[in-house]
Amino acid sequence: MPILRQIARQISQSECWREFVSGDKSGLYEIEMLRGIVIAISKCDILQRQKNSLKFVNEIDNWGICDSFCASFKLNKTEKDVLFKFIKECHKSPKEYVRRYAVVMMLMHYIDDEYIEEALRLLTGQCNHSHIIQMASAWGLSVAYIKYPSSTLRALRTNKMDKITLKYAIQKIRDSRRIPLESREVIISEIKKHI
Repeated sequence: MPILRQIARQISQSECWREFVSGDKSGLYEIEMLRGIVIAISKCDILQRQKNSLKFVNEIDNWGICDSFCASFKLNKTEKDVLFKFIKECHKSPKEYVRRYAVVMMLMHYIDDEYIEEALRLLTGQCNHSHIIQMASAWGLSVAYIKYPSSTLRALRTNKMDKITLKYAIQKIRDSRRIPLESREVIISEIKKHI
């Protein structure tokens, strides 16, 4: 991955980066990974990055590319605000990898003081029948619990999500070494009451 990131930086600094990211899907894992990273780190305004992202996320067919793409973004406050609207729209998509993109972007960039309540609403407010979205939502809830335990516990108590995602979230929280053992036991017993 470090070599791919280095190549992506070189491409993003060249004059041909726009042609590279606007090309058709290649079908090659490494090329698609490069396209995603270049889109995420490109020096352009957020609306152009959003436009490039829209095309790319509609072509994603692999969780590794999706998650690496999301992890490559570095967003300032204004960009986060603009992109969050786009992420909420992606969260409604019928395409599972577009929805996974929305969930992973939330857990990587929006579990903070400003967005936590909205992120928790999106993470808990739907039934997911796709394993890749269930796992990403559970991952997001475990990250949220690490940073905002009381808000996350309150959101989990509403229990609007499907039982499988809730069980995955409990498992990820239970298995996390970033959460003290006594806190893990509290959430597990509390949430099991609502299952």
